[in-house]
Amino acid sequence: MQPNLNKAELVQELKTLGVLEGDHLAVAMALKSVGKVEGGAATFVEALLEAVGPGGTVMMNTFTPDFALSEIKVQNYIYHRKTSPSTTGIVSEVLRNHPAAVRSFHPSISVSAIGYHADTLTRDHDEKAPLYQPYSTLAEINGKMCFIGIGDNLVAIRHQAQYLAGLLQSVPMKKGVKYCDEEGNQKIFVHGDCAGCTRRLPELVPKMIRQGILKEGNIGNARALIGNADQILSYMTTVLKEHPEVNLCDSPFCLWCRELEKSLGPEVKSGQPGFLQRRGLSGMFFRIQHRVRMRKYENGIHVMPYVKKFLRYPLSVLKSSS
Repeated sequence: MQPNLNKAELVQELKTLGVLEGDHLAVAMALKSVGKVEGGAATFVEALLEAVGPGGTVMMNTFTPDFALSEIKVQNYIYHRKTSPSTTGIVSEVLRNHPAAVRSFHPSISVSAIGYHADTLTRDHDEKAPLYQPYSTLAEINGKMCFIGIGDNLVAIRHQAQYLAGLLQSVPMKKGVKYCDEEGNQKIFVHGDCAGCTRRLPELVPKMIRQGILKEGNIGNARALIGNADQILSYMTTVLKEHPEVNLCDSPFCLWCRELEKSLGPEVKSGQPGFLQRRGLSGMFFRIQHRVRMRKYENGIHVMPYVKKFLRYPLSVLKSSS
């Protein structure tokens, strides 16, 4: 266990990892994984800014809640760009509140950035833009991705890869949120590109490390990964476009993967029928529970408590009957 880290030590460790002066850096992280930091999240933000220097940029996700289609109007939550807090960690919230920070206009998948390309990364990211568009913009300006203390989860950019591979559009799960626009008018934002399942995407990380797309290191007690955004995005997009089955998890109750499986065809998983294509009682069960649960994303029908109880029926019983 390391002693408390100060800003100078953090800056040096970021540079050792591969952060250069002038970098345009998107960061996703878990501060608690780093260990004790003198001054906490505020010190970490200042260390990031010092590491990239005045000619660089630091960007972080400042995501906020959104809801299934059936739940939007009954929720009291209303998004306000200037005041709604980030749900993606204390460091992102401190960065969002920094006097120099610029937040994008998207009502649920916003990013905030400080530095040379802050405006470039945020200005076109509104309710009409693809949810994870800033990561394509980051790739276009030769930016980097840095992941600290979150394992092999390539947060956010993995969803832009799913989008570019055409997978998000294949799954009709509508979500949204009430929000206030810049004139103070209350509106409802609805999108159909629901963030895809990512359970299996960490399997791609060791391959990217071997190919030199990602580099490993440490920040404090945390394992860290860094790489060029364009290479990460290109690799993941290509893999998911050519082999979309790589994205399919094995949970029969994963709505997103089962919808994707259905759109890809009945024998996409190693020549075996998917859960929704099975015959017998188990196949019928999976189709019914899937259909009922999907309705809240499609036409606003709530799933009733007794239906939820039915969905918990022991899988072992169903498997034994198929």
